[in-house]
Amino acid sequence: MAHRSAFVPVSPSASAQAQRLPLWGDMRPEDDAPTPCPPHTRRLRLLLVEDDVSTVFAMREFFAHAGYDVDCASALGDAVTFLDDRPYDAVITDLHLTPRRRGEGLKVAWHARRFHPHACIVMLTAYAGDTTEEEAASCGVDVFQTKPIDLPELAASVDVALRPERYPLAQSGKWRRH
Repeated sequence: MAHRSAFVPVSPSASAQAQRLPLWGDMRPEDDAPTPCPPHTRRLRLLLVEDDVSTVFAMREFFAHAGYDVDCASALGDAVTFLDDRPYDAVITDLHLTPRRRGEGLKVAWHARRFHPHACIVMLTAYAGDTTEEEAASCGVDVFQTKPIDLPELAASVDVALRPERYPLAQSGKWRRH
């Protein structure tokens, strides 16, 4: 079977027709070809804040393969810089970013919620407790998940939280624990 290009020109042009590039209206899904994205869609942006290198590598590869543009930070200052400079659809942060366990992830979550109110914010931790969950909720965390992490489950939680119908729920203070 012939593989069609995923390139989608915004407007038809003579050069595109001369090169036989597929136009949006001409594309047909095939069994072996990815479904083309409409011209107005974009890749979702994800900020991953984690101090463990192996976890960062696994999560970055997983979410990049799932279609996200992933930025990574290992410290509070780097995370705040990313949040100040770029828009994000989702932020996944570890609760503790230093060996001293000072809860830097709570500051990341608070900053993300303040400057990116519609972003999905996920808190990961190996040290869960009722007080920690309450603090995370007060900082605007949408999903609180304990380690070890099941990446497909985490991705499903992020996907659900990013749906447009989520926004009214976020304003009502609904809390999800996974």
